[in-house]
Amino acid sequence: MTDALNFILRTLTNRKAAVAEQPALIQKSSHTFEATVFYQSKKYRTKGTIIVANGFSVYGDKDERTLSVARNMASLGYTVVAPRFSMLNRLIIHPQLVSDIQNFILALVADSRLCPQGKVSVFAPSFSAGMFI
Repeated sequence: MTDALNFILRTLTNRKAAVAEQPALIQKSSHTFEATVFYQSKKYRTKGTIIVANGFSVYGDKDERTLSVARNMASLGYTVVAPRFSMLNRLIIHPQLVSDIQNFILALVADSRLCPQGKVSVFAPSFSAGMFI
């Protein structure tokens, strides 16, 4: 409950979260995915891994609203992974995108460095949410 309240307050007040961000390549077998990882640099143990996806926005994965959500979740001690899907960024709906999302989730869950618990939560707005489910 405390995390939820802190997240809401940080998001509503537009307070910049002090978190680290770094690009990452997430790989499994023949699949490689680009993402940005957000994490609390002072925290050594993650509370869990959350995928934060952008919605169908002209700003794509650079949408400041999505980045703010990712930073605020990371500031609470979660490892947040924001994938970069070119089709989603170009507002293209195609069955291959759903397949790419599935393969991304499988690759992330298999990455013990980013997902030590072997499971993820998903935060995805708009049309993206349906594809992630």
